[in-house]
Amino acid sequence: MNDRLREVQVSPAVAMSMIGHSTIRMHERYSTVSGAEQSVAAEAVAAPLFPVSERES
Repeated sequence: MNDRLREVQVSPAVAMSMIGHSTIRMHERYSTVSGAEQSVAAEAVAAPLFPVSERES
């Protein structure tokens, strides 16, 4: 559920209170970042550095 709440952009504080995690460490321990999330983050970082025309060639 932790991961699903992150996917729908629920703040960590709200997610922690819903799930019952008392510390950020516990919250992070039970969180798994998916490959899809990593790809989206990589694209977001690359976008301003490499225009689409450069990335597609």
